[in-house]
Parts: sequence; structure tokens; C-alpha cells
Amino acid sequence: MPITYATADTFRCATVEQLRPILAGLTTITWPCPAEAIPAIIDRLGWALTSSRVHVKADVGLPLNWAVGDFSRPDGQFTQLGFPVSDVVATDDAPAASAVKAAFPLMVDGIEAVLGPADGRIDDLVHQTWWELPSEGRIKLELLPGNLQMRLLSKQVADVERFVETHDMSQYHDDE
Repeated sequence: MPITYATADTFRCATVEQLRPILAGLTTITWPCPAEAIPAIIDRLGWALTSSRVHVKADVGLPLNWAVGDFSRPDGQFTQLGFPVSDVVATDDAPAASAVKAAFPLMVDGIEAVLGPADGRIDDLVHQTWWELPSEGRIKLELLPGNLQMRLLSKQVADVERFVETHDMSQYHDDE
């Protein structure tokens, strides 16, 4: 089903009150987490399972123009969840893209009201803010070209990010 893009006038974000129970549910996950636990996590979050093919997908129930959560489960382990926390806008709609960008710091403030101060951020080409979890996982907010996305990372995936953040990786060139 195609997305009907939001405009600067119709752009919406999830509210702190809408995110509070989601964040509370995500912070209770312990790692490692088997893929078989994903349906129970979806139920606990009050979401609706929509697909369980390669990735597990769920309707996250937020009043947005695209509200699909995507659970990664390589090798039988739940490793990552991504879901939108704002409407999606067309990347060539400059006023709408500005609305997304302006919403990012407000969303960070809202999440900080629930999870406490952020543990890190990157504001270069990619805008990300993250919170370390007691489970050693990580919750991230990302400013993407067309919307705001939240990610839950398993301990394993978060450990990889922490390693890259603390080590000089300049000798390793990205594949092109």
C-alpha cells in the first residue's frame, strides 16, 4: 500500500504519552532474545502482527501515515526493531522536510522525559541520539530524510556500535 505523504501543514509526530508505554515495554527486553519471543513482545506493546516472513512486521498503532514496525531476526535471534515516530514526508518537499528536522530535537526532549538524558548523539550527516539501556541494548532516535525513526538494538548490535564509537576505524574503508 503506497504512503500518502504528509505535508508541512499535516505533519505529525507521536506524543510522549503515546511513546511512554512503548518505551516502557522495550526497556524490559533482555538480551539475548530469541526470535520466538517477538510475538509476545508485539502483544505486550499492544501492536498487531502483520507479517512474519523474512522480518516480522507489526502495526504499531500510532496515528501516523506509516506505522509499521520491522523486527530483524537473523539466525533465530531478535536483534533490532525499527519503527516510525513521525509521519513520512516526500524528501523533495522542502517545507515538509524542514518540519521533520525541526521535530527531531523536540522528540529527543520528549524521550528524555521518559528515559532520562541521552547518552550520545551524532549530528553530522546522520542525526542520531541514543539511550543506553540497563539490558545493555540501546534505543536510538534517527532523523531520516523523510521521517523520524526509533530503533531498539540488541546488546550484540549495540556492542558493535559502541566499539566503532570508541575505536579509530579510519583505516577500514567502506566498500563502495
